[in-house]
Amino acid sequence: MDNINDFLSDRFGFDTATAGLYITSVYICSALVTPFFGFIIDKFGRRVTMMFWSSIVFMGTHAYFAFLSDAPAGQPNHWVILGLLGIGGFYSVYAAIFWPCVPLVVEEKVVGSAYGLITALQNLMMCSIPLIMGAIHDATISYRKGYFWTEITLIGIVSLGTLVTAWMFFVDKKTGRRLERVGTSGAKTAKSRASSFIHV
Repeated sequence: MDNINDFLSDRFGFDTATAGLYITSVYICSALVTPFFGFIIDKFGRRVTMMFWSSIVFMGTHAYFAFLSDAPAGQPNHWVILGLLGIGGFYSVYAAIFWPCVPLVVEEKVVGSAYGLITALQNLMMCSIPLIMGAIHDATISYRKGYFWTEITLIGIVSLGTLVTAWMFFVDKKTGRRLERVGTSGAKTAKSRASSFIHV
């Protein structure tokens, strides 16, 4: 999201003000849909399944951006809104599902540390990925304003995340399906849940 205003202006013909307006659709979508996903997870479980399919959608969204037709300035390609809504949907699943999984796989006494570590890794990624994307953009700027190969790179990154999510599904299946079932894992203690998950 760091350079999406330039992305919409350079590739898809939007002026800066309209690009900013379109960007809000990501957050509006997320705000409206996140409670719905939270309700679905509370009622039906399937956390890993939902994360897997949201990753597939996110990958498809970046492919959509990569191959969507460019547009000259003043003639914006409004179909870009579908990709922005895809990002908003992914953010919704991430917020509603990923964070609540943490207490289900670590001991209660280290939940705060787990959240801190995850946040630190997330911030490390958020400060390093833009540098990588910027380098790719500058090196390939002659083709589709430099944004095609940045999207392909993001597809690769999301693909790795999707593989990790698939691995989580099999680990969860071996350790009582506490991420897939409704609510928590019942009678098991937090310590035994964490131990079984981490050592698989």
